[in-house]
Amino acid sequence: MFYTVFVIDTTFIFESVHSGFLGAGLYTNNGCDNTFVFGFLRDLLRSRQILGINNGIAAIGEDAYSVTSKEDIERTLLFLRKMELPFVHKPTQTILDICATFCSSASYIITGNEKLLQLATDRMHIIFQSNSRDYDVMPIERIRSKIGVNPENIPTYLALTKDGEMSVRLTKRQAVRLIEVYGDLDGIYEHLSEFTSTVVRKKLTSGKDTFFSNYSRNKISAARPSIPVDFSDLAWDLENHRVEALLRSNGFYSLIRLLEPPTLGNLAHYASKGKIESTSYNAVLDSEGLATLEALISSSKICAIDTETDDKDPHQATLFGVSFSVKKGEAFFVPLIENDLKGLTRTNVVSSLKRIAKATDFIGHNIKYDYLVLRKHGIKIGSVHFDTMLAAYECYGDWDFFNLKYLSERLLRKTIKSYKDIVKKEQTFLDLPFKELVRHGCEDADVTLRLYETLKSKLKKRGITEQYCNVTLSLTEKLGEIEYRGIPVNSDKLNKIRDSLVNEAVNLKKAIYDKAGTSFEIDSQKELKTFLKETLDLGKYVNSKTMTLSSLEQLAINRPTVRLIVEYKRRQKEIRTIDSIAATIIDSRVYPTFNQLKSACGQLTSEKPNLFGLEGIPSLKECCGKAIRHYFKDTKRSLDVLCDLTKDVNLECDRVGKMRRNNFMISHPLMGNLDQDELLLSIVIGYADAKLSQRFMIDRLTLCNIQHDLRERYSTLFHWIDKFRMHATKQGYVQVGHIRRYFDGLKSSNIGKRKRALEYAVRWLI
Repeated sequence: MFYTVFVIDTTFIFESVHSGFLGAGLYTNNGCDNTFVFGFLRDLLRSRQILGINNGIAAIGEDAYSVTSKEDIERTLLFLRKMELPFVHKPTQTILDICATFCSSASYIITGNEKLLQLATDRMHIIFQSNSRDYDVMPIERIRSKIGVNPENIPTYLALTKDGEMSVRLTKRQAVRLIEVYGDLDGIYEHLSEFTSTVVRKKLTSGKDTFFSNYSRNKISAARPSIPVDFSDLAWDLENHRVEALLRSNGFYSLIRLLEPPTLGNLAHYASKGKIESTSYNAVLDSEGLATLEALISSSKICAIDTETDDKDPHQATLFGVSFSVKKGEAFFVPLIENDLKGLTRTNVVSSLKRIAKATDFIGHNIKYDYLVLRKHGIKIGSVHFDTMLAAYECYGDWDFFNLKYLSERLLRKTIKSYKDIVKKEQTFLDLPFKELVRHGCEDADVTLRLYETLKSKLKKRGITEQYCNVTLSLTEKLGEIEYRGIPVNSDKLNKIRDSLVNEAVNLKKAIYDKAGTSFEIDSQKELKTFLKETLDLGKYVNSKTMTLSSLEQLAINRPTVRLIVEYKRRQKEIRTIDSIAATIIDSRVYPTFNQLKSACGQLTSEKPNLFGLEGIPSLKECCGKAIRHYFKDTKRSLDVLCDLTKDVNLECDRVGKMRRNNFMISHPLMGNLDQDELLLSIVIGYADAKLSQRFMIDRLTLCNIQHDLRERYSTLFHWIDKFRMHATKQGYVQVGHIRRYFDGLKSSNIGKRKRALEYAVRWLI
């Protein structure tokens, strides 16, 4: 006959009662204090009721003596004998060794000691009791899920994370990852020289003796003696008058109700809480799995894809794996780390991924990044079908964020973790447990697929599906190819621009010294602040912080010397930008990363290098290949657009000559020395007066007069723009021809957001 037998590690009960009663004498009988005994029996009988214990044995080892007194333990044992409750008492043996002798016969071990998790088998589960008095039924799969390692690796896990000095302990994730790859502590130290993380290697080296000492204590003793117990005779016979009379005679009246037979269904409740949530996120680790995945993707019309790497720059990133999802709630992760593969090499996986990449239409979130990372590794996505990041940008224009986590929460009401939530600073996915890499990659692919359905419907509802596919998505494919192949850059032309800027900076420095009547090191913050304080008497505007270009621009209004300093600083900034471009040139080419949504108005931006960050140097685009020249900011082209749209006769007449210079603004007494085209565009866009005053270093009164005169001269232009803004606010979008642009802030009740959205709208227009 089969019995469900429980082994109770009583250490956690002794510890709880000792800290709970603190020696209070609440139950005394014939001069004997039985308060501690009462507490022990109460907790033991509660466990019986909660877990349905009818057959079991209480285990008391040397661990109990470290949490309470010998006297309390002896009184408790005496009462257990009187109640005829089965127990084993081995004061010279660890509770781990005692419970280990019962593994083959017991059904459950109840404990609060993580060391005992290593005893879990297919037929014997651990019931873990936490400080909250809750129970967690932990079969092998639950231990793998919650801790991250198999039961046999618990001694290594605890040695690395729980014991010893904090300075040498590893994080749980670091320990799990090492165990995944190298096994037990011996295996980890055998491969110490292979670790990429210097921090982990340093901790393991300095803490070696401590780790091995703890590891030895965490393991079952090879010399543990056997403990003869008849497991067919461990029934808890408590529903009788003898036990009830014993409790009454000691004043334990409240415990009598706990003698009733336990509810057998309670254990099933706790077991269900401990079950692994069924998941369809799986790692593909062998050739059979790869073949199945390839067949699945080939038979699907679309597939979401996501790459897991260690760098935002696709040109520098190391590829750890690729995730795929063809059905909501299901995803597969294919690692490229050979330690995680079974019978496969990285070359085998890449060969399979090459075929998969051509098998169907792919969806991604910022799929240009995935495209470039894969292309770098010889894997070319055959068909880019959809980009959820760009689709959200098309639909909601001026949202603050378009990352996957934000969109998942806002559009799907589903919370996911971002890369930064999982991978801490100075870590990569290689430092984390493999299951976290699998979970993260699969979840990203799954969420991307879900967003696809939501955003596809939104594009259709707003009537911009064709625009999205033919313009926005088409551009990202084009930019991906440009990034991969690089952009030709003429270094000679770039050097000429730099030389010209250096000459301007030198002349400006000379003019500053002439006007100030003294020389100082302008590029030194200390000397610059001294000059502003002592020579220009601007001490009240100068604090201990760095004098930024922005703060200097504010001081420059009506201060000619400071204006010259600002112009010098601007030239220096432009020189640095030119230098940053030159520094990235490889064989006459640069390999930037383009961004289609960093600028809410739709202007293309780039990083490493920043090609479009230099305003006022139109000749820079002539240094670059023809494929991207159109994307450089061009104020004259923007004014041409305004002329065509508004049909302002005065604007057309004033812009004469090959350079289309504005004669009205040049001859105007307040605007002659300013950047006329940039000034006019800034006012048309609707920048705040403070920003205009700072940018052009003019006082508010002068700015007010300039705005008045420009509105008078170009009344048709400003009337058209005012009408354009009014329609935009009413409709929630702007449109030119068949191209429509949505800005979420246009419908906002927040005045600041609405004003910002209107600025974006006009900037997009021009």
